[in-house]
Amino acid sequence: MQKLMPFRPSFVLVAIVLACLFTGLPSVNAVPAQTVWSLFGNSGTNPAVSFLGTTDAQDLALRTNNVQRLRVSSDGIVLVGPGPRGGHSEIVEVSGAGNVTAGDHELIAAWSLFGVPNQPSYAGLSIGYRADGTGARGGIVRSLNALPMMLGTTNGPMSVVIRDPTGADAANSGKGNVGIGVGPTPASRLHVSTDSLTPNETGIIVEIPGLGPRRIIVGDADSAGVGFRALKVAN
Repeated sequence: MQKLMPFRPSFVLVAIVLACLFTGLPSVNAVPAQTVWSLFGNSGTNPAVSFLGTTDAQDLALRTNNVQRLRVSSDGIVLVGPGPRGGHSEIVEVSGAGNVTAGDHELIAAWSLFGVPNQPSYAGLSIGYRADGTGARGGIVRSLNALPMMLGTTNGPMSVVIRDPTGADAANSGKGNVGIGVGPTPASRLHVSTDSLTPNETGIIVEIPGLGPRRIIVGDADSAGVGFRALKVAN
């Protein structure tokens, strides 16, 4: 009968076993350090080479509750919402759920919150659409918190102002006063400042088919009582 020889582990085998016990078994999927994004944040990144995204012609999608909330397409379009893309060429596209319940539906709201006593608590801009229960009926752009809607440039930040009537005219709230060059409080449905024709006149240019632009001048009549205004067309 053949006698079994006692097993004598070599020093190398013992070293391998001890290494596995203290460091864990090596993984074929192990990723070198500093090449993954950590749930607890990363340090030592370099924007020139570190990025979150794809290296092929595929979109990048972000989800919460397993529903797409944001997608960056391979051609650089940012889609906010569940999608799909509308086929437009704008840089940022916002999609909604297609709600046609009668009323206003907000797609985008950009606003700031304030903590000033006795003042509006927030201000901003809302973009959305209005539906009537069967389908969309128009797009909406409006200010939040019933504040005036202002359009302009850095040189004229209040060139055009749309606001609800106030004071004695507050019963017409929602109909909107529009001011052009008159500051934040237009006093009537259409309130236009003078364009310096004369101190007592203001003009509006209209396009007449076949004739081209013509100026409509509103100002004092040549002979009339106080408060009377004349309307005439100047070529």
